[in-house]
Formats: sequence, C-alpha cells, structure tokens
Amino acid sequence: MHILVLGMLAEARLRQVLADPNGFNDRERDLVGRAKSQVDRWLEALDFAFRRHYSVLMHLAVDSASVGVAPFARFEEIRKLLDGDLRPVIEDRNKAAHGQWVWRLKSGKENQFLPSRAPEVLNYCEIESRRKIIVVIGDLVHLLVVSRPGFDRHYTTLMERLDEARSGLTGADYPRFVAQLRASRRAAGRS
Repeated sequence: MHILVLGMLAEARLRQVLADPNGFNDRERDLVGRAKSQVDRWLEALDFAFRRHYSVLMHLAVDSASVGVAPFARFEEIRKLLDGDLRPVIEDRNKAAHGQWVWRLKSGKENQFLPSRAPEVLNYCEIESRRKIIVVIGDLVHLLVVSRPGFDRHYTTLMERLDEARSGLTGADYPRFVAQLRASRRAAGRS
C-alpha cells in the first residue's frame, strides 16, 4: 500500500505543478499530458519549464548553447533525479497497481503467494525518504516554471534537502527510529 501511495503522491505532485495558473499554459499542459508514461510526463514538464524559464524556443534543444553552461548542468542534474530517484517509485507503483504478480507455492501452503516482480518491501524510513524526494523534485520543477528568481534563490537549499532525503534511502536508520518510538511511548505512559 505504501508503494501505491508514493506513486500516487508523485502523480498528484505533477498534477499540482501543472495546474498552477501561474505556471504552464493550456498548450503546454496538453503536451505534457500526451506523454506515454508518468516519468515521461515529468521529463516533458521539466523540458517545458526550462524552455519557459530560459526563453528557449521549441525548435531549439535545451543545451549549454541555449541556456548556458551552469543552467544546463542544473537541467541535467534534475533529469538524473527524475530518472534515478523518481522512476523507481513510479515503476514500483505500476508493478503493484497493475497486478504483476505470479502465484507460487510457498512451503506447500496454497493460500500464500509471493510476487515475482513486485517491488521490494521498504521500511518506514525508506518510504519517508522517497516521499521527501518526490516533494523536493516537485518543488524544483514548480519553482522553475513559476519563478526564475525563486528557482535561482532556492536551488541550492532544495538540493541540500534532496541529499538529506537520499541519505535515508538505505533504511539503515530504521532501528534508531523504532527505538525512538518505543522511548516516546514509554515516556507517554509515565505522564
């Protein structure tokens, strides 16, 4: 369920970015909506946002010649985020939502099954890290389309938040999280 919710969050965040009246126009929204997959929609939104932000015409490529070296490096970095951090969330959601499951017998019990290509089970800290990454990516694309000064001003801060969120992707801090929950519950019981 958590994987489904993460995927829905990614989809909802993109819709939120697209629906902002200060952002994309109707034509851009329509073109983004025509993209084949959810990840492709994000990539199209990023492309249109950079074009709008840096006044790049549709017949020109978004590259270092059209936007400059530093902005193009940011463009490439955000594309890598979409491909590396967002794609797995969306693909995991699709696997879970579209029933890519195969029945297998487990220890002779016919009422139990395991997914053959289902996403891995994540702990709470891994899920929360993915959620934070989705929020930051959404904020980056949203700021890019609605406010050039805001994007330039907040880019470094957002990338720092992203790095912080990425540190939790391994789920290694889960035992510490559980210990904190137990300690807070004990403390609440004493009050």
